[in-house]
Amino acid sequence: MVNITEGMAGCWLDGHHGWHNIYRVIEIAQSYGFQVDDEDEAFIADWKRWRGGDMTAEEDKNFEDGYPEAMNDLSDAATDYLDSLAPDGMAFEWDMGELTLRCLCQVEGSEENALLGANKSQCDKCAERERF
Repeated sequence: MVNITEGMAGCWLDGHHGWHNIYRVIEIAQSYGFQVDDEDEAFIADWKRWRGGDMTAEEDKNFEDGYPEAMNDLSDAATDYLDSLAPDGMAFEWDMGELTLRCLCQVEGSEENALLGANKSQCDKCAERERF
């Protein structure tokens, strides 16, 4: 398994993929050791069919009831898993459908971001990293 490093900072899932990113984050997390059971795998496959318009009207009606919360929960668990593997001082953040690995100074709502104040847009470590 490859470790997630500071050098991997940046966009991991581009927003132009739209609804596909909700399952793509699960696939990425799986490549780092995230485990899903057979039931979840079947659910993900059904979800892809549902979103892709490949279900019958009856299947669609039955599936739609359980989709939003269950798929969002699974996607959130995958994101949390990736976040647990992020290097110290970094985090994964969803913004406008894009998943990005960022320094905590750039993650809105983080303590590190709040400490920057109005006069700085990044921490000293990020500024140093961008010099090279």
